[in-house]
Amino acid sequence: MQTAVTTLPVPTALAAPIRPVAKSPGAATTLVIFTAVDGVLRDAETRSTSETHAALHMLAEREIPLVLTSGRPAADVLALQHELGIRYPFVAGGGASLHIPSGYFPELTRIGAQVDGWNVVEFKVPEAGHAIRLLVSLYRLCSEEVMIVALADSAQHRVLLHEADVPVIVRNDGADQQALLRDMPSAYLTTAAGPAGWSEGILGSVGE
Repeated sequence: MQTAVTTLPVPTALAAPIRPVAKSPGAATTLVIFTAVDGVLRDAETRSTSETHAALHMLAEREIPLVLTSGRPAADVLALQHELGIRYPFVAGGGASLHIPSGYFPELTRIGAQVDGWNVVEFKVPEAGHAIRLLVSLYRLCSEEVMIVALADSAQHRVLLHEADVPVIVRNDGADQQALLRDMPSAYLTTAAGPAGWSEGILGSVGE
């Protein structure tokens, strides 16, 4: 088992490398962040991530992996990864596919199809739960002590929040989140909404 810590490079706006390399997770990887994208990590209308730069920079400095989960096509998620300067596993199409950098999990020699430097696992029935559970299990195989933090803002991402050790509900003033809170009373509800709430959740979970 390799012991290299997965590295999250500094976001592009903060001088990220042009083509970041995802190091394999190992026993020293103790925290992984899973996050929904639109309305959470970035503004739903402008797609800006400006309010999250400080928190992203902190994740980069502490070498904490950031896993994007989105209903958008894989090409859109790859574009966002490029913008942020990261190269990590991600879920696209609402669970239609799971993308893992080739060689990211060193003990896996065969998983999915090889496509342009990625192992791509496609699911016949798009169901985010299948992709998220598979990815969580792979991280746990690398490190028994790994803690999963998940950030989302709606019942659409209930599975993501349920699979996390630390679920964070990002406030969404345009949605009724009461049912989600009743379903997960231990979840942390951010005070701020949207990307500002995402940053609050990261800083509160990881520590400043």
